[in-house]
Amino acid sequence: MVTVNVNEQEWQPCQDLECGHDSRYVKVVAVLDRLLADAGHGQMQKVGKGLQHLLANTLDLAELENRAMREIGYPEWVEHEHDHHLLCTTIASLCWRWSRSR
Repeated sequence: MVTVNVNEQEWQPCQDLECGHDSRYVKVVAVLDRLLADAGHGQMQKVGKGLQHLLANTLDLAELENRAMREIGYPEWVEHEHDHHLLCTTIASLCWRWSRSR
């Protein structure tokens, strides 16, 4: 079993968007943190729901970021959008595998 301690102050939303994250990133990380805690406490029913929340939050983040990259003409948006697709399909696969294992 892996134990992860996260200082909550490290994940507070940054007022300056140039800092590299905003509230959508914080939501994704918060879901991951809850998933780890639930798994560590043996609350497996919550893990399945948490995976679904992780997927929903990641899809939301990817959609908004993809739209913003296209609007500003980000030079590598196609490659980055592909990274989002891979991330979301990987999380969806985890959700499917979790549901099949239960």
